[in-house]
Amino acid sequence: MSARRPSRLLVAWGLLVFGLAVRSFAGGVLPPAAGAWVESITIDPNLASVAELQVLPGVGPERAAAIVLERIRGGPFGDPADLLRVRGLGPSSVAAMAPFLSFVAPVPAPGR
Repeated sequence: MSARRPSRLLVAWGLLVFGLAVRSFAGGVLPPAAGAWVESITIDPNLASVAELQVLPGVGPERAAAIVLERIRGGPFGDPADLLRVRGLGPSSVAAMAPFLSFVAPVPAPGR
C-alpha cells in the first residue's frame, strides 16, 4: 500500500504542474481578456421582416406583423414617431424601440 501512495502523489503533482504550464503558456500567447463586447445594431423598420422586428424591445410576433402590415398599407416610416400609426404601439413602446431603429432606406414620396 505504501508503494501506491507515492505514485498517486506523483500523478497528482504531474497534473498540477502540467495545468500550471498550460496556464502560463496560454497567458503569454493569448491577449488579456477585455471583457464582453457587444455590438449595437439598428433595424430599419421599412426593410425588416417580421422575424427581424421581433428583436426590438416589447415587440412580439403580433406587433411585428402589425408593423409590417402598416408599412404595406400606409407607406414607409420616416422616423420613430411614424410608428405611432401602428395599432398597439404607444409612445412608451416607441420610445423603448427608438435607440434600436434606423431609417437608412430612402423614403419614396407618396404616390410614386
